[in-house]
Amino acid sequence: MSPNVSFRQSFKFEELVVRKPSWLSYALAFVLSLIAIVLRRSLDAFGEGVLPFALFFPVVLISSLFGGMGPGILSLAIALAAATAFWLSPEGLFSLSTVGYLNLALFSLAASSVIAVATLLRAAILRSRLSDGRLQTLIEGIPQLVWRADPDGGWTWASPQWENLTGLTAEASSGDGWLEALHPDDRSAAIQAWSGAASTLNLNFDCRIRDAATSEYSWFQTRAVPVQMPDGTVLEWLGTCTDVNDLRELQGRQIVLVGELQHRTRNLMAVIRSMCEATARSSQDYSEFRAKFVIRLDAMARAQGLLSRLQGEDRVTFDELLEAELTALHGDETPSKVILSGPRGVRLRSSAVQTIAMALHELTTNALKHGALSQERAKLEVSWVLEPGDDTGIVEAEPWLRIDWRERGVQMNPDYDARVGHGRELIECALPFQLGAQTKYELGPDGVSCTIWIHVAKQLVSRGLENG
Repeated sequence: MSPNVSFRQSFKFEELVVRKPSWLSYALAFVLSLIAIVLRRSLDAFGEGVLPFALFFPVVLISSLFGGMGPGILSLAIALAAATAFWLSPEGLFSLSTVGYLNLALFSLAASSVIAVATLLRAAILRSRLSDGRLQTLIEGIPQLVWRADPDGGWTWASPQWENLTGLTAEASSGDGWLEALHPDDRSAAIQAWSGAASTLNLNFDCRIRDAATSEYSWFQTRAVPVQMPDGTVLEWLGTCTDVNDLRELQGRQIVLVGELQHRTRNLMAVIRSMCEATARSSQDYSEFRAKFVIRLDAMARAQGLLSRLQGEDRVTFDELLEAELTALHGDETPSKVILSGPRGVRLRSSAVQTIAMALHELTTNALKHGALSQERAKLEVSWVLEPGDDTGIVEAEPWLRIDWRERGVQMNPDYDARVGHGRELIECALPFQLGAQTKYELGPDGVSCTIWIHVAKQLVSRGLENG
């Protein structure tokens, strides 16, 4: 039956099924009627016409209960024909006495009443079975663990889901036996919740339930409501246990993520403030400040864009961060002017991505204005490699990523002011302070030479590297 069929349509269809007898029902009515006729004929030895319909009432009742109205009417018709032919005097339908006609009328009326009552009773029984079957299917189909308990909280029944999960049968779970499936630390809370349920008419608590297959505990939310008499007396409790283990884990992750977001936001605001102050110090007027500040904000936005696409345990890699910055500022000419070498997939700590991105941005911007990316014959070489960590006993857990930025063939302008600017200040001061990095920055005769050592994500060691 289609799920779109209404309840009223469904009810009419079920009524038709309930009242539609099978050919076996008619055969049963016919056979029982023949047996009744044979037995009744055997009573003729005690006198003819004695109780002509005595054995046909049970036949009509049984036929109606098992087959419905059709088989009941068939058995009634056979009984009337047999009584008229064999026991009512004088014999023959059109030559009966007044008493004979009265007997036929009374039997027909009584038997018709039996058929009507039996048919209604049969329909009610079948509908009740159908309803019970639906309820059982519903209970066994839902993911919740369903149970019943007496007014004092002792379990009286548990669904198959409970038995499959906990390994406890309905009998073993009866009374207080269900507590065996709960984590020992949660049993007292469950008992306390039951102690207050009678006054509040509500049961609500969370507990850990043991999975018999894995011997692991998962969090479940337990809820129950009472079934009450009109006077308020509690007959029993109907309850469910819903698996909320995944929800709790998500809530825990959400708390961690919110805390991390707040931490990153504070750091980001501090970086923006520092960047704003440094940009203001190095600008001659508002127009210059605005141009520099917007470009640096764009660099921060690119780093945030990479971070926002991460899922689960993903991390931004150094090569994608570097290529994103070079492409954004230098365009598609990167392969002809820039030589990149190093392992691909080196995962950076998410907390360090923003600061590293700003350092790469300052180096690239300087190269575009005064260095290798501003002169046709000059080249930029960027290489990176993993190196063992410090002598701390955890060398494998905290490797260093060494980044070498080398400009070659740059014709330096003798009037170029090599004083400390925002980019150099960021590399020599901010990176060591914020990330515990080590840096070396030199302005040579053919361009900038900068080396940066930073710690990278611990997971990197077990994942292996791929040269690119």
